[in-house]
Amino acid sequence: MPSKPHEALHQIFREDTSLISRLLRRYLQEDVPAPDSATVLNVDLTEVQPLTRFTDTAILCKWEKRKHIFVVESQTKDDDRKRITWPYYIAYLHNRYKCGITLVVLCPDQSVAEWASEPIIIGLDGWTSMLVRPFALGPKDVPPLVDPEEASQDIVLAVFSALLQRLDATANDNLDVLAAALDNIDTETAKALAVFTEAGLGESTAQQIWRDLMNARTYQYQSQIAADYREQGLAEGRAEGRAEGRAQGRAEGQAEGRAEGRAEGQAESRAADVVRILEKRGVTVDAASRERILGCTDLHQLDQWFDRAITAHAVGELFV
Repeated sequence: MPSKPHEALHQIFREDTSLISRLLRRYLQEDVPAPDSATVLNVDLTEVQPLTRFTDTAILCKWEKRKHIFVVESQTKDDDRKRITWPYYIAYLHNRYKCGITLVVLCPDQSVAEWASEPIIIGLDGWTSMLVRPFALGPKDVPPLVDPEEASQDIVLAVFSALLQRLDATANDNLDVLAAALDNIDTETAKALAVFTEAGLGESTAQQIWRDLMNARTYQYQSQIAADYREQGLAEGRAEGRAEGRAQGRAEGQAEGRAEGRAEGQAESRAADVVRILEKRGVTVDAASRERILGCTDLHQLDQWFDRAITAHAVGELFV
């Protein structure tokens, strides 16, 4: 799951490695057929020493008679250092894999997309040694999908469109269509993409819009997300309860889990005390009795055994 919007924009191409060919066919109007196979490459482009350079995502696509690498970069602001490193990425990958390279730059801000699309010219005036032409996409280059049926036909592209337009005025309508489109696909995939979308929108107005949509509608995948969060809250709460039972939970699941955790923690602690008292007093605790004591979750029963352990001469006296 992406931790930042920057990561979501390029990581989605790792989740669906054929998305890059569909994207270029749709928006660059280039004949890029779906690859026979596609592999996410190691993004470490470091050569021995001393420079360390990582591209965001690099995908090697193969067809029957050719191969091609797409370098996918997520760019949120102007950064002239990138205009130095991008040619390096291309030269390095071209030398290593001996195939064509296309640089795709994804920009939630249209002005950044315009900056990124400027050709990078290396060489003398009138004598170019290297020309890099990034294919940059901004919100205006990827029109929002306005029909849930159309969006559901390529749901990953619909998610990508929503993430790219998270800063745009069209974000509200785009997210509304995406929420409806997710209800047209299988629940498990819809649930995963809904969570991915929330993370990819980052701390933005669009993220709050998405959360409001998730709370206001009654789509099937939303119910599954809510159930998952509740189970997660229960698990977290139980763990907190066993440790100290002191943390304040956010959700109903965490509250229930903490209560259960406290009870389990108290029972485990009291059972251990019973065994410890017996052993300190020199009373032999056989394996079966130890298992019975430590496996007990009835705190009232454990309290009785604890009192008896103070004076018992044999472990069997606890169970009479």
